[in-house]
Amino acid sequence: HTFPIGPRSEFLDPGLQAGASTIASCRLFPWAFMGTLWASGSRTLAASLFLRALPQGFFFGGTRFGQGLSVLHYRGQLLQSAFALCPEGDRHLDTFRLYESLQAGCIPVVVDQRSMALAMLGSTPPFPVFSSWQEALDWVQNLLAQPEQLDATQASVRVWWQTRCSELLQTMRHTFPSIP
Repeated sequence: HTFPIGPRSEFLDPGLQAGASTIASCRLFPWAFMGTLWASGSRTLAASLFLRALPQGFFFGGTRFGQGLSVLHYRGQLLQSAFALCPEGDRHLDTFRLYESLQAGCIPVVVDQRSMALAMLGSTPPFPVFSSWQEALDWVQNLLAQPEQLDATQASVRVWWQTRCSELLQTMRHTFPSIP
């Protein structure tokens, strides 16, 4: 079995759920991206497209891994964002950002050009996996223009994520019987 990297411990705090339940249409930022702008990958393209089209989003681009916002500030920004851009990491799509976005109640925006996302996410998620950042931006703009649909999508993502976490825990308990 393989298991996803999952969120960092700061995102597993039970108190986080109150903020994560803020409906998407009432969040301060339409989108957020915080992370290192690697020379490889599509992070710079994603950030520039979204900044140009939706400048009221939250962006913080670092130059080196581990130098940027504190984890608590990062978590706070996600809790205030409807969507979270979740580009691949330096080498693959399985990143803290994806799972932390889900824990914070964001709708993840995923572009996967290597067809890894659906295998990694397991059961089909209630959000699309796009082939380009432009396609993702068009979808985000469409949902932002329809607050009821935006909130319904967020609710579907939340239920799916809770179910996925339960499935993963059961698989882990079966694979590693010593896990309580």
